[in-house]
Amino acid sequence: MREWSDTLKLGKGSGFIKRDLRLFPVSDAEFEADFWFDAESSTKRREVWMGMVIEREFGAVLAMNDVDWPPPTVNDLANLLGDAMSRPLTGGDRQRPRIVHLRNRPQWQELLPHLEQLGIKVVLADDLPWFDEAVVEFMQLVGQVVRRGRCWTKRRSGRC
Repeated sequence: MREWSDTLKLGKGSGFIKRDLRLFPVSDAEFEADFWFDAESSTKRREVWMGMVIEREFGAVLAMNDVDWPPPTVNDLANLLGDAMSRPLTGGDRQRPRIVHLRNRPQWQELLPHLEQLGIKVVLADDLPWFDEAVVEFMQLVGQVVRRGRCWTKRRSGRC
């Protein structure tokens, strides 16, 4: 079982290794990243939070992770962004975005100077329109899969 921590841990054993991320070129891309509570996958004993990174120009999902140790911590966000840069789900090139848009939450503050050290500008906002739209689309897609009898969560949670 993983240990809960709200203190940022970077480097070895983390998905956010600045030394490695510095090797990727800075692109003109803008990312939006955040987490949402997934009521459909949660149970009385286990809350599930989903994290997603969206590329703003085309709306592509670059990284997705679930977190079952609520609430998501700064380490979860760092790992999610590290995955989006080093292993994008689109199969595209490894790259650092020019700008990352995050919700203005106090738990993300510790990561901000590290992103800036990587040459990534951080924009804090109350609204993330690309992210919110992607969440709605994702939930609709999951609903269609469940209605067809193919539950994507069945292997992990044992239920639809």
